[in-house]
Amino acid sequence: MLLKVKSNIKNYPLLYTLSYILLYFLFIKLKKKGVYLFTDNGFIKASIKYSLYTVFNLIFGVITIKLISFFNVKKLGGFNKSKVKHWVLFIFPLYIIVIGELLYPSYVLFSKISVLNWIVLIFWVFSIAFLEELMFRSFLQSVLIKKIAKNKKSLILCVLASSIIFGLSHLIIYNQGYYGEMAQVLYSFFIGFLMGTLLLLTKKIWPSILIHFLINVPSVLEIFVTEKSLLTKNGTNYTDVNDFIYLVVLTLPCFIYGMYYLIKLSQKEVNELISTSY
Repeated sequence: MLLKVKSNIKNYPLLYTLSYILLYFLFIKLKKKGVYLFTDNGFIKASIKYSLYTVFNLIFGVITIKLISFFNVKKLGGFNKSKVKHWVLFIFPLYIIVIGELLYPSYVLFSKISVLNWIVLIFWVFSIAFLEELMFRSFLQSVLIKKIAKNKKSLILCVLASSIIFGLSHLIIYNQGYYGEMAQVLYSFFIGFLMGTLLLLTKKIWPSILIHFLINVPSVLEIFVTEKSLLTKNGTNYTDVNDFIYLVVLTLPCFIYGMYYLIKLSQKEVNELISTSY
């Protein structure tokens, strides 16, 4: 009976993958409600709040790894044992840190962040990168390729689809007004598309997790300046059209860079990627 259930699930990998992602977002809503148990008049210690979020992310990350193995997309998802191919491609997205974060006018006084909050910050941001790269790149993108990809065009569409879903997912996670929401969607879509491309070209997921982590750290520093935060506040509000344009222009090169290398793939490389999914 159990073998029959497993076989049935494996026959519809895309359906169960999307269902799992929807379940994840349902749990995000429940997670936010659960954190209220630790509040004090609407406020919560930053170390407690983000430690709980870290545990949540790591649990779903481990479950995602199990599903990647279950649906037999480990190699396509960047878990093969070979050396990293084309590792120099990972240098490009670091420009976001240099230009986008360090030169952005809203500086944070690092000295105001306590040692405990620094530790929690590092683990929390890593858990986000860990989960999102596994869920949207290693798992969703790989299942899409396994189910749909037949040629270069459909391969690119699979990367686009997983990146669009990743971008739209930020409509659920954030609550930042019109420009803030659109900025987050496009910012995530462009970076997600690049990370999806890098996974296919390098055949490794861990470098993408590290790059994702490094890009995210500067953007959340402000959250940890104070020991306590209002529970309902979630990140920075990008309500200004100038901020929106800034983020789009900043990350658009990621999309162009990723698309360039996907279009550049030879037929042999495309066939190799598609064959890896079987």
